[in-house]
Amino acid sequence: TNPNLAVAGEIGAGKSALLKSLVSRSLCFGRRAYIPGDPKGEWTPLTRAVGGIALELGLGMPTRVNPLDAGTRPVALAEDEWRREVRASRLRLLTSLAETLMGRPLRPVEHTAVAAALDTAARVGDPMLPQLVHTMLEPDTTTDLPPGVASRDRLAEDGREAAHALARLVFGDLAGLFDQTSTA
Repeated sequence: TNPNLAVAGEIGAGKSALLKSLVSRSLCFGRRAYIPGDPKGEWTPLTRAVGGIALELGLGMPTRVNPLDAGTRPVALAEDEWRREVRASRLRLLTSLAETLMGRPLRPVEHTAVAAALDTAARVGDPMLPQLVHTMLEPDTTTDLPPGVASRDRLAEDGREAAHALARLVFGDLAGLFDQTSTA
């Protein structure tokens, strides 16, 4: 259910040709492939040739991706089940992003701050990172505090470092890529 592949070899030995051949030939059998980067520009033409979509992100480029976008609910999933799955997926993503940006695991109080901010931001539809960061730094006064949190000031303090780490995607060197509504 989760196949992975690693290919190693000398420069010019045909690693890229092998992988592009494997991927393109497996598509007719219903397999999917996700290529997380294309630094040499080899995969984008192949992707387009087989009817796929290449999301080209970069400073000054028009494509935006809201990493918190819920996507389309599968027909087989009930609405309440879909909401639970989306929330869990968003929390995993936010946790991974914050931990990667901070270079350490989140503390339990940071998990609480992220979850509280996500729930607040999601009340009005698909949340976006700017809303989430703002809500982490200035918790909403119209929502209940999570269990065990004494005050909004405490909640803000607990999530401050994680909020500033995520702010890098909003105000820092990665601003403009992941902080708006998805365009693709």
